[in-house]
Amino acid sequence: MPLSRVLLSIFLALVSITPLPADETARPAKVRVVKDRSGWVLKVNDKPFYIKGIACNEGLLDGVDYLKLVAAAGANTVRIYGDAAPEYLDLARQHGLMVNVGFWTNAIRLHSKESYRNPLHTLELKKKILAYVRWLKDHPAVLAWTLGNETFIFSDAEEERRAYGRFLEDIVKAVHQEDPNHPVIYASSYTRCLPYLKKFVPSIDIIGVNVTGGAGPAISWAERNDFDRPVIVTEFAPLGSWETRQDANQMPYDPFDQFKADTYLSSWRQMQANPRSCIGGFAFVMGGFRNQDSLTWYNMNYGELRRAGYWMVRELYTGRKPENRPPKIVDFFVDPKSGLKPGSWTSVRVRVSDPESDPLTYDYFLTNIAKDPLIVEKAAFFPGGVRSSEPGAAEVQVPQEQGTYRIYVGIKDGKGNIAIADRTVRVD
Repeated sequence: MPLSRVLLSIFLALVSITPLPADETARPAKVRVVKDRSGWVLKVNDKPFYIKGIACNEGLLDGVDYLKLVAAAGANTVRIYGDAAPEYLDLARQHGLMVNVGFWTNAIRLHSKESYRNPLHTLELKKKILAYVRWLKDHPAVLAWTLGNETFIFSDAEEERRAYGRFLEDIVKAVHQEDPNHPVIYASSYTRCLPYLKKFVPSIDIIGVNVTGGAGPAISWAERNDFDRPVIVTEFAPLGSWETRQDANQMPYDPFDQFKADTYLSSWRQMQANPRSCIGGFAFVMGGFRNQDSLTWYNMNYGELRRAGYWMVRELYTGRKPENRPPKIVDFFVDPKSGLKPGSWTSVRVRVSDPESDPLTYDYFLTNIAKDPLIVEKAAFFPGGVRSSEPGAAEVQVPQEQGTYRIYVGIKDGKGNIAIADRTVRVD
């Protein structure tokens, strides 16, 4: 998610006077990528280090220690997209995690007032990035820097993409000079940014690729296109909302948890099948609510509760199967789905099984639908009545305002697990 301008302004005001906490036993890690006869290898203090990562922007939030959950899933690294601070790094280190520290660089849309063709903008941004690096580079949890996330492809004008490439090459060189101990990554949307990276940013250390559904072709792009760099799958995630079919209300169909869990498995296998070039990856995503088309499209967690994707990633990273598996939703029906009057009621029914036959509890709620799946919006929850007739069956009251909403069922097993499904309803 984009860096908060307010937080960034506060950070820049404090960075020159706020030192990292003193720790005489801590030293910054020396991280480098080397190529030997087996292929590319990431080394931390001269020891091979394969990234088993999870993307998670939040450390402590609303009483939940998300980095504790990340570590419990068997991860050794966490990716944060921006607004990193020593407190986040301290918490990561406490849980035995390295941190891929991000700095968000905005894509230039047609309505944007910024431009990478404006030397005043690029000079100011360069100062901010170098101050950020200078502030955090000596923290022992820092593994690498990710400068930019899908910026090339979501900049509308070709001139801006080229200008961004020239800026990125300049800033990568400057970061190398400021901090020779940590490599620099750029995160591409699948392979779409990589031609620009190859042409304009030869100093980049590691290619990052964000993928949904499968990682294989993205990982092999560099080798097929004579761009000799190691690859990190900076996001491997379930299918995006733009890749699934439309439902009866012409909204993206949100797959069930088990289908999403299986996509983590597919991507991981493809990463393992490319050991010469791939040096690890980050499962996407854990942390607070992310309203991207649906509130629960991506998260492997729901607060402290764990979904099927969480357990799949833990098994991939540790080889250990879950001690208790989450419920499995077989189907979720809503009737009627459309033509509802404001404040009226719709019937919902869910078919579910639990591997351990744990007693289950059911929660139902409604939210708005995010307007842009690429932008994380704050969810609006709509209070409404729920009339339960039996486990897995209820009537739910829809909002008073016209519009299309998502209605959710969350099924808990009392053992720290949850299964979630949603369907859309339209109020006319």
